[in-house]
Amino acid sequence: MKRSVLVFFVFDYRGYGRSQGKTSRRGVYEDAVAAIDYVKSRKDVDPKKLLIFGQSLGGANAIAVMGRNRIAGVRAVAIESTFYSYRRIVREKLAHIPVLSILRWPLSFLIVGNGYSPGKVVGDIAPIPLLLIHGTADRVIPFHHGKELYERASQPKEFWVVKNGRHTEAFTAYGRQYREALVKFYKDAL
Repeated sequence: MKRSVLVFFVFDYRGYGRSQGKTSRRGVYEDAVAAIDYVKSRKDVDPKKLLIFGQSLGGANAIAVMGRNRIAGVRAVAIESTFYSYRRIVREKLAHIPVLSILRWPLSFLIVGNGYSPGKVVGDIAPIPLLLIHGTADRVIPFHHGKELYERASQPKEFWVVKNGRHTEAFTAYGRQYREALVKFYKDAL
């Protein structure tokens, strides 16, 4: 009987962490596609059993990549604490700055495009199972973003509400409960 080996691959987008280069939405998107291609090419990875996990900006990017591409071998996608659209999150953040709050709508169009926004493509991930996780007390990415992504997503989909959870706390502050459930979600997809 052949034994399965679990391989985790974590990477920094260009301009983040230890990666060189200049940050851009297109660059971050291209880096994610390249990372998946790299993982699929490794001899120690079964390219037919890939699982995707993304948090915050990584989650938005994972949705954009999976919604815009049919990547063979991806069996499940889990996303925690991500936003519905770039423009919407910019508008919401500008609303907290008194001088800029009145100009948040026009500024959001000048500051950021919506080309890689998750809300546009989240429905296209199906038939791959999608799990969205969001805390009700998230002050970085408000809870309604996760809820709207879930509503826009196609089946099969799940939405885990982390009651009183803040930004990306499901696997830290609420640990075991969500970690075990995530493992089950992935195992069921395999």
